[in-house]
Amino acid sequence: MEHKKVLKEFTVTDGRKIMLDICDKSCEPFGFRPGDKIMTSSDLIATVRGLGPSNDGDLALFYELERVPGKVCYFGGCRDLRKAGFRKIEDEA
Repeated sequence: MEHKKVLKEFTVTDGRKIMLDICDKSCEPFGFRPGDKIMTSSDLIATVRGLGPSNDGDLALFYELERVPGKVCYFGGCRDLRKAGFRKIEDEA
């Protein structure tokens, strides 16, 4: 049985509006869930927001950087963000 998407509107860093799927089950293949506090591969603190289309049309996990509140972005070219160096902040405790 397919799970139901839960959509919520966010603003991308370039000002566009985007609908992201904020369902845990949708985001799990990317290694994180919406609301997770993460450290990016550039050592920036962020909060996972949801799953949506990247600029090239592939699915991407969007996150909100602590230093850019109210705007979301994504890390392109990699579905497994943990392999790209992203980590959940609680993992470090």
